[in-house]
Amino acid sequence: EAFGLKDEREAALVARLAWMAFLANVAFVFGRNATPALYIEHMGRTRLARAMFLSAVVIFAAAPRFSAFARPRKAARVYVSALRCAAVALAALWALLYVSNGDALPPSASTQVVYSLFYACEDLSTLVVVMQNGAVSQELFTATDARRVVGLVQLGSSVGAVVAGLSAGGLSERLGARSLILAQIVAL
Repeated sequence: EAFGLKDEREAALVARLAWMAFLANVAFVFGRNATPALYIEHMGRTRLARAMFLSAVVIFAAAPRFSAFARPRKAARVYVSALRCAAVALAALWALLYVSNGDALPPSASTQVVYSLFYACEDLSTLVVVMQNGAVSQELFTATDARRVVGLVQLGSSVGAVVAGLSAGGLSERLGARSLILAQIVAL
C-alpha cells in the first residue's frame, strides 16, 4: 500500500515498468550526447545540420507508419520488437563506424552515409523505444489505476535521464564518445 499501490503484484509490475523506463531514457540520453559529438568529430560541424535535417525527415516519415503498425498490436510486443530492432541496427551501425575511415579528411562518401544513417537511426530508434515504453504502461492499467501508478513509472524515466546525464561526460572522457553508443546498445 506504500506509494498508493494495491498489492505486491502491482508493486512488482510498477517496479519493472519503472526499470524499463529508466533503461529507455538512459539509452535516449546517451545517444543524445554521443551521436552529435561523434558526427562533429568525424564529419565536421558544417555537415551536422544536414544530418539533423535528415533525421527529422526520417522521423516525420516513419512516425505515422510506426503508429499504423503499432496500433493493432499489443504494446508490450511492439516494445520488445522495437528494443531488438534498435539494438541490432545500432550495433550494426556502431560496428560500421569502426570499419569506416572516419578520420580521413575530407570524409569519403561511404563514411558520410554511415554516419548520417547512424545519426538518423539513433534518433528514430531511441524515440520509438521511449514512446513505446509509455504505451506499455497505458495498456497495462485502467485509466483509474494509471492515475495512481504512471507517475511512479515515469519517475524511473526521470531518474534514468539524470543518471545518464551525470555519467555521460565521465564515460565519454575516459572511454570516448563511441563507448556511450555501446552503453546505449546495452541499455536497450
